Amino acid sequence: MINPNSSHNSNPYQSMPLKNALPFEGVHNFRDLGGYPTTDGRKVKKGLIYRSGELFGLTDQDRTLFRSLQIHTILDYRDDWEAELRPNPPFEGIKYERLPADSRAAKKVAFQTNGEASLQLPDPFDECIFAGFYGLLPVNNPSYRRLFELLQDEERPGLLQHCKVGKDRAGIGAALILLALEVPRELIVADYIASETLLLDMKMDLLSQLRENGAADKELRNIEVLMGAKASYIDAVFQTIDSYEGGEAGFFLQELGITPEQRDIIQQIYLEA
Repeated sequence: MINPNSSHNSNPYQSMPLKNALPFEGVHNFRDLGGYPTTDGRKVKKGLIYRSGELFGLTDQDRTLFRSLQIHTILDYRDDWEAELRPNPPFEGIKYERLPADSRAAKKVAFQTNGEASLQLPDPFDECIFAGFYGLLPVNNPSYRRLFELLQDEERPGLLQHCKVGKDRAGIGAALILLALEVPRELIVADYIASETLLLDMKMDLLSQLRENGAADKELRNIEVLMGAKASYIDAVFQTIDSYEGGEAGFFLQELGITPEQRDIIQQIYLEA
């Protein structure tokens, strides 16, 4: 069950994002961003924008499902080491780009899981610090600028953006897309915190592995923070956006190169009455 921050307990959209999850066997957190209502009464078209974790674990059944989605472009936010360790399979006829979503404005948090599940984190590390990283990731970040360039390609509207587990880098990307489409912020929060439920089994398996390997309580707490999808994290992104002169419009123009006219074009491509 989703466990949002208390300020979002009355969110009427809590159950909607879970219904958008697709039944992949070997890919975490794969979701369609379609079906969400906008503030002006329109709706995001289904089957055009997706978010997910890495595609390394696709099964044969997953590949059949993947091909049925008519995805034309994949934008991979993972770092070099992540893509080398667990590369995506090739997809014929699909444009693939990988552009690590490491904002030059944010101090990088390296989270690497191998046989011993090692972590490199600032000390101390807690939810407030992690929310601070979220607030900086959309700033001076070429990955999200590229995302919005791809969104304007009317000839290739089927877009998947993903990172390792589909929560942080892809979660912010999804939030920026939905914000540009004028989806209510309460629903954007609900879409983000749905990862708390969709990644629960993965988190519990990782915590179990760490305990078996004798991990200290501090390391277990770090995992809880890293694998969490708290409303405060995505709220930090909103706070950054609202700090720009002109609010959303100022942020979109300065950070993503999106004018109001280009935002209208994106809405025309991905929204329906």
